[in-house]
Amino acid sequence: ALLRIVVLVAEAIAGALLYLAVVRTWGDRLTGAAAAVLYHAAPLSYVIIGNANLTFSFGQSIATIAVALAVILRLDGRALPGALALFAVTALAFLSHVGVFPLLMLTLLATGVLYGARGGAELRRPAVVVVGASILAAVFAVGAYYAHFPEVWRTLGRVSAPAHPTADAAAIVNAQPLPVSGRAARAARIGVD
Repeated sequence: ALLRIVVLVAEAIAGALLYLAVVRTWGDRLTGAAAAVLYHAAPLSYVIIGNANLTFSFGQSIATIAVALAVILRLDGRALPGALALFAVTALAFLSHVGVFPLLMLTLLATGVLYGARGGAELRRPAVVVVGASILAAVFAVGAYYAHFPEVWRTLGRVSAPAHPTADAAAIVNAQPLPVSGRAARAARIGVD
């Protein structure tokens, strides 16, 4: 129950910051309120919380907070606290769930690139900060947590293998990992399903 409360509080904070980001960007409070309501009304969040995938739900909320901070915070050359806050929240989102990592990374990198390409001189420095904070957060998350995953996956076959391996089990344990294209195709198939 405590974890559900933390997840719901993070989601409420994300909705509030989304409102602030929309109002700051467009100056329209009604659009900001609509964005916050639509954020909270998205059915996927209810499914994820209902299935008790709370780390993913928490990660989604923290990712939303990170994107909102990239818009709200002052990220020019004089705003080291803003850059550190963006780094910390982004790292927390990356560490929350492996499924959040690629989505948030792509979103923040696209935000930084668009800031730099389309934002004019005013957003050039924030573009560097957003991209830099994202890359540093990714390096931190991989170094702190995800670096041990390949070893875990290698030992998983040995740990979960039956005591008397059959020819099929031996083939599975000794199978080569799927190439990136095979993993991408499998991910697309699972996404469609």
